[in-house]
Amino acid sequence: LHKAIRRQRQMCIRDSFLTVTGTARAASMQLAAPIGVLIDAESGAVLFDQKAHERINPGELTCLMALYTALKLSEGKTQDATASVPVNYEDTQRSQSSRRIYLVSGTFVPLQTLLQSIAVVGAEDSSLAVARFLSGSYEAFVRDMNRLARDIGMTDSSFTFPIASQNQTSSAYDLALLANQIRIEFPEVFAWFSQAEFSFSGHTQNNCNLSLWKSPSINGVMASTSNLNVISSWLRQENEKTIPRSLISVVLKGKNREKTIDESFNLLRQGWLNYETIKLFDDNTTIARLDVLKGNRDKLDVGFSRAVWVTVPHKLLIARGTGGFSTRVVYMHPLVAPIKKGEKIGTLQVAFEQKPIASFPLYARHDIGQGGYISRLIDAVRLKTTENYSSGHETRNK
Repeated sequence: LHKAIRRQRQMCIRDSFLTVTGTARAASMQLAAPIGVLIDAESGAVLFDQKAHERINPGELTCLMALYTALKLSEGKTQDATASVPVNYEDTQRSQSSRRIYLVSGTFVPLQTLLQSIAVVGAEDSSLAVARFLSGSYEAFVRDMNRLARDIGMTDSSFTFPIASQNQTSSAYDLALLANQIRIEFPEVFAWFSQAEFSFSGHTQNNCNLSLWKSPSINGVMASTSNLNVISSWLRQENEKTIPRSLISVVLKGKNREKTIDESFNLLRQGWLNYETIKLFDDNTTIARLDVLKGNRDKLDVGFSRAVWVTVPHKLLIARGTGGFSTRVVYMHPLVAPIKKGEKIGTLQVAFEQKPIASFPLYARHDIGQGGYISRLIDAVRLKTTENYSSGHETRNK
C-alpha cells in the first residue's frame, strides 16, 4: 500500500523550479516580431509570452547552449580550466560563418580564451574546438548538450551540432531559461556578455548584440549577426538601498534590425516599470513540518535551499502591499518513511489576493529512516484503516 502512495506522491510533484500560474500582463507590452518572451530572472516569472514555446531553429544562438555545455563539462576541473586546447583542421573548416576568431590548425589556445570568444562574439570555430576537446568528438558533445538541456527544463530544444545547423530546435522560452541558468551558475561568465569587443591574435571584433548600445542597463547576452534574433538582459539598481532587478527578453524572427532591438528594449523597460519582484523566503528556509508514518521521526521539515522570489504587478503591490500574499503547502498525505534528504515532497503554492501566481517544489530537509517494528506495525494499521488519501495542506500568510 505504501508503495502505491509513494508512486502517487511522486507523480504529483512538478520538476520545474517555478511555475507561474496567473501573472497579469502589462497592456503596453506588444511585439511586431512573431515570437517573444520576457522573464524575471530572480523569480522565473513569465511577464510576456508571444508564442514563447514555438519551436524554431536557433541558428547562431546555438552557441549559447554550446557555451553552457562547455562550462558544465569543465566545472570543478582545474586541469580543464587552465588547459590549452589543440585546434584541429576540421574545427577551422566546419563553420563558414563570419562569427569566428579565425583559429589556426595546429595551434593551442587557452580554454578560457575560447569560452570568452563564444560569449562575446559567438565564435563558432571556438565552439567546435572546445566541443572536441571536452567531449572527444562533436557527436559526444551534442549528446552532452541535449542531456544538459533536459536537465534544466529546455523541453522545446533538440540539438544536432555544436553550432548553427539544420534539424535543430529551440524556443524563445528555452533560450531565456538557458541565459538565466548561465547567470545563476556562472555569474563571472555572464559578465562577459556585456563586453563591447573581443581581441585575439591582433584582431578586434565587436559584440554583434546591438542592444548593448541601447541602454547602460542592458548587459547583453547574445544576438544573431543580423540582430533579428536577440537575447537581452536588463540589470538595474536605483540606489544602494534597493534590490537590483534582473530581466531577460528574447525576440525572434524580427522584421528588421532596428525594430527588433527597439522591441527587445521595450520589453525589458516595461517589465522593470510595471512589475516588482519580492523575496518571500531566504535561502535554506523550512516552510512546514509535516507528519510522517512508519519512520524513526514523526515530523519532516520541508523547504528550499534557494531563496524564493515572486513577481507581481507594481499597481497591485502598491494598492495592497505585501499583506496580499498567502502561501499553501500541498503534498500527498500521508507521508511514509523512509524519506531521503533532498527528495521532492510537494509544492508551495503562492497567491496574491487569493489569485494563484506561482508554485515551487518543496524538498525534504533531512533524512527519515524506518521506525521500529512496533511503531511501523501501528502505522501500518492506521494506513489500512484510512479510506482516502488526499492532498494535505497548510495555509499561511506572508
